[in-house]
Amino acid sequence: MSADTVAAQLASAIGNARRDDPLRPVTVICGPRARGDILGELTATGTVLGVTVTSCSGYILGRAAELTEGKDARQLLDRSRITGSVMRLLTDTDTEFARHGTADQPATRRALVTVVTELLGLPEHLQGNTDGRLLPGACLDIARRVRDLNPDCFTWWEACRHALTPPPDGAALIVVDVLPADPAQRWFLDQLKAIRIDTVPTGTGAQDGPRSDEQPVVWSCSDENDEVIRVVRHIRRLIADGIAPHRIACGWCSPDYGRRLADALRSASVPFTGFSDLRWSDAPEIRALLRILALAPETLPRRGLAAVLGTGAIRNPVDGAPVHLDTFDRITRRSRRLDSLADWAAQEEPGAEPDHDSGTGDVDRIRRWVLALRDDLNGLWAATTWDRFTESLRGLAAAHLRPASDPESAAALATISRAVDALATTGARLPQFRTDLATELFATFFDELQPVEAPVNGISIGGIDDLPGRILDSVIILGATEGALPGPVNESGAVTFAQRGQTPAEIQNARTEVFRRACATAPGHVVVSYPRSHCDGSGGVGRSRLLRTEPTVVSGGLVSSLSGEGTDTIPADPQELLLAQILAGGNPGPGIRRSADIIRARAAGAAAGEPFSAYNGWIPGFTTDLFDRELSATALESYPVSPLTFFIERVLGCRILEDTPPGAGIDPRDRGTVYHRIFELWTREIWLDAEPRPACAADVDWDAARSRLGAITDEQLSDTTPESGAGARWSLFRSEVHTTVGAWFGEERADALDGWVPVGAELTFGGVHRDDGETAPPLEIALSGGPVLKFRGSIDRLDYHPARRILRITDYKSGRQLHSGKINQENPTGERILRLQLALYGAAVRAALDAATPLFPDLRVPARAATGAPLVALPGLDPPGIESRYRFFTDRTPQGETRTSSIAVDNGVLAHLVEKLGALHSLIGSGVFPPQSRTGNTGDIPRPNYLRLGAANYDRAAAALAERGFDPLPIVPDHDPWDHANAGTDPTADPRKR
Repeated sequence: MSADTVAAQLASAIGNARRDDPLRPVTVICGPRARGDILGELTATGTVLGVTVTSCSGYILGRAAELTEGKDARQLLDRSRITGSVMRLLTDTDTEFARHGTADQPATRRALVTVVTELLGLPEHLQGNTDGRLLPGACLDIARRVRDLNPDCFTWWEACRHALTPPPDGAALIVVDVLPADPAQRWFLDQLKAIRIDTVPTGTGAQDGPRSDEQPVVWSCSDENDEVIRVVRHIRRLIADGIAPHRIACGWCSPDYGRRLADALRSASVPFTGFSDLRWSDAPEIRALLRILALAPETLPRRGLAAVLGTGAIRNPVDGAPVHLDTFDRITRRSRRLDSLADWAAQEEPGAEPDHDSGTGDVDRIRRWVLALRDDLNGLWAATTWDRFTESLRGLAAAHLRPASDPESAAALATISRAVDALATTGARLPQFRTDLATELFATFFDELQPVEAPVNGISIGGIDDLPGRILDSVIILGATEGALPGPVNESGAVTFAQRGQTPAEIQNARTEVFRRACATAPGHVVVSYPRSHCDGSGGVGRSRLLRTEPTVVSGGLVSSLSGEGTDTIPADPQELLLAQILAGGNPGPGIRRSADIIRARAAGAAAGEPFSAYNGWIPGFTTDLFDRELSATALESYPVSPLTFFIERVLGCRILEDTPPGAGIDPRDRGTVYHRIFELWTREIWLDAEPRPACAADVDWDAARSRLGAITDEQLSDTTPESGAGARWSLFRSEVHTTVGAWFGEERADALDGWVPVGAELTFGGVHRDDGETAPPLEIALSGGPVLKFRGSIDRLDYHPARRILRITDYKSGRQLHSGKINQENPTGERILRLQLALYGAAVRAALDAATPLFPDLRVPARAATGAPLVALPGLDPPGIESRYRFFTDRTPQGETRTSSIAVDNGVLAHLVEKLGALHSLIGSGVFPPQSRTGNTGDIPRPNYLRLGAANYDRAAAALAERGFDPLPIVPDHDPWDHANAGTDPTADPRKR
């Protein structure tokens, strides 16, 4: 908006208010962040006496202070009081939640506190508009009871109502460009008697964006990081051009931008105000205490202890010295199992002075801390009164938290002390003491934001709702995607649209009005940006429909941004400054020059021996002992998914340490292990180890076999029941296993009646056998040119059909056939996804038919399908046919349809396997490990690996290589990874020019 217009209208309004009394006080109510702008306009021409400027919420809270004075003084009903009241009502009163059996659930308490807080802030005439729905009515009942339990408090709605009474000093009110932030403010502004100043023309509908003469400049950025850094560069340019920082504002459409933008501005040394995402619960000392309270003293899982130590605020009460996470990780994430309290308790105390060099000293010291923490937590959980609990809580905090070493830690410890005092006072209002309620209530005292020191002259950052009413020289709006602006309108299950006093269309209109007024704060100087994809790799996004103009800037990343904006570009930080100097032809130093060349080479898709292609995955002179080891099919199958992650994990041996959180459900691998073990044990008991050994279906008592299968299933499920007990997930899994195993048994019987006889289960080659610990000879496959690869593996099941003379290999899969890679006779290793197992296992069985090969030497098969048929070794058979299949035993394929993918293992399949292995040997042996995106996004790359590599950077590098013919990376024998059509292209040239 025009500063001159606002100043003139304010002067006129103040003059009108003081027409009869020149000294009459005047209060100007403005937007949430506009106070400084309005004051600046008022004082630009001289001092103005008797005029107060405040935001709408500031005025309401200021008037609410009157309610805290006098003999009927009350206080604002805050979240901690609401939490205690909700707990009391759910604990000892008859409510709809008690009748439905959900009153005692932590999720119910947390959700109700949020809903009740909102309901008590709504205008009273709207609160009852529940439309007769059960849940909104039940929540409203709780809210009204909470209000009755706190007669010494007033609500936000009551504060708004009080603010409508005449001010004690008789001040005139002037409202300048204010949009309501909530239903209570909307009602307050509608009822308020004041002079109105509105400098922005009113819109007409949900599709109205800025006027044609106020259309912003639109930026399209590759992702959120690119967007934020580009904004920081723009801000630095504005400041360099002489615009005062306090006349610049950034507003985001999604709260996810807050910390990202704040961190970027700090790195760029740009001062800012208006944003702090640090609550007291983020302070290390408070985080440590809350995480300690979340631990179960009877288990103390390794992951939970690591989270406590990760705060850096813990000391050992035994010796008073700090306990460090790196020491804890070093002694618990190696071969020694120290996963729970039982493991620590089983550790013996050293008989003599511990040897710190050998690590036993560290183990003993951590053990003493764990046991001390257990004792203190047991004392806390043994408390039966609020006084005893708060006393134990003070002692635990004093014993395990480090003493204050700076003002920040001192403030956090003081906040803990105040919270314990408040807990004692608030808890006394509850009818009974419960430890779980006490810990929940204690955590609510740390929801407040920490105070921050605001710079005198900094840019303003915050949500887009903070912009309307401002008077600025430049505005940047971030994250203007369709999902955030205007965004979806979803009705809460607990609060109706009618209770909030707005229809979905009115909510959309209100959001559009916020955007329109935000763009009006600096006409002609507004930039709106949006990302085309997300940093976490979750896919593309669309720009907001409120943006009518096409993007004037389409950013492609760091290199293109710094090299494509000319001399006006101001880098965001010192590192970008050096890179920009190099891109402009400068040479600040060989180290920096080298880093810039690497970045540029990656952006250009450097490959196959081009300069700096080693940093894009092509490693000249690469050597590895990988092929001297025993390989697995799974390991080699991961190469075409992402050669880069293959190199990191399989060659370098750098893998993510697994640390599954408790309550994360049943691990998919554990699911598969349970099924495999059941199938193996049943096959051995009924077929392979039975005396006499059955040679056909007629030799099996199928009723007894079915009964034994059920018993084996129960035994295996009992052995794998989680420590936390049989919860809902585990009960569902048990039911699922019994159903699936029953279906598997039906297919087993049908196969036996058809003539198939099981002859082997878990046939191991290579590696160490799981049960007896003996080393098994590996499968050896000779490649063309001389190399011999050694493989290890385990065949789940081998069956023989004497009449057809076919050996059938079965590999059990607990997934869906859809994901098998489309294996068929024409593509025995997969059509789109590399799958080596079936062909490789077929090669193992083919090798076992040779008497000179020591694979499966004890395996015996019936010579014919008849009772008492003699058993012969594999080499003693006339060469049978070999079939290899996946059996998808959990696939929900309709009854009667195949749930297998199979191939006949003939000479053609084995030749195809050797070709594929030769191609993999050539690529890996040549040092070719580029980032690879098979589907244009992540392929099958495990998500943790993908995120650690940097999703946006990984995809950008893969896309640059794909443009040059490396997507997908061909796994064919005649592919030369170093022979590239564009080998002469200069990878350091600007990719757009090239």
